Amino acid sequence: MLLNVSPVLPGTLLRSVIEEIYRQLAICERQAVADEVVRRFASHHRDRATVLRLLATAQRLLPELKAGAAPLEQDVTAPTLVVWGEEDRMLPAGNAQLVRELIPHARVELLAGCGHCPQIERPQKVAELLLSLTG
Repeated sequence: MLLNVSPVLPGTLLRSVIEEIYRQLAICERQAVADEVVRRFASHHRDRATVLRLLATAQRLLPELKAGAAPLEQDVTAPTLVVWGEEDRMLPAGNAQLVRELIPHARVELLAGCGHCPQIERPQKVAELLLSLTG
């Protein structure tokens, strides 16, 4: 990985790398997300040390995500909506079944042609789904 090889990586190049990684991992349809949104996401990753720390945290969480959890039915009593992109490359849509098992009353909506961030790729659809919870 470029971040591990180069101890000195200019901030602008680092953000460009982060932008491209974000586009590839989190977004299914590139044209659905404005470049400015991607730039804002990357702006939070100011230096190599910060990015490496975030990656290390994500790596530590992977076993927890794979292990699953105890049923949450008694703990989660509020109406629950889970919106998931069918083309999510970070957490595959097949994991939606895990949510159904953990929170049986949850409503799971899979969005076709959408990646990891439905709220960014399909904001109108996510807003409609959220509004449907109230009515």
